[in-house]
Amino acid sequence: MKIKHGDKGFHFTTESGYVLSVQYGAGNYCENQHISFDARGEAVPESEDCEIAIWKVGPGNQPFLDLNGDQVANRVPIALIPQILVDLQGGRMECVLHTLQTAY
Repeated sequence: MKIKHGDKGFHFTTESGYVLSVQYGAGNYCENQHISFDARGEAVPESEDCEIAIWKVGPGNQPFLDLNGDQVANRVPIALIPQILVDLQGGRMECVLHTLQTAY
C-alpha cells in the first residue's frame, strides 16, 4: 500500500489496484467546503467528514468508479475511512458501496 499527500487531502493506492482519494479542503464536499481557497496544506482545518473518489490503477486515465450513482461520495464520516481502506485492500468494492449506502 502507498500513500500520497496533496494540499487538500491524500490518496491511498492499495495492492489490489484501487486508489482511494480522501479530500477535505476548500471546495470539497465536506465541512471545509466554504473555507478560503488560500487554505492549503497545513492551513486546512481538521474535518470530521470528507469527499472520496475511487478508481482502479490501469493504463491511461482511469475513470472514477460509480459510488451509488455518483463519481464522488460527499460528507463521508472520517471514521469510515479505515473500513473502506481495508475493504479496498481486499478487493471488496461491494462492501465499500454497502458501507457508503448505510452511512446516511
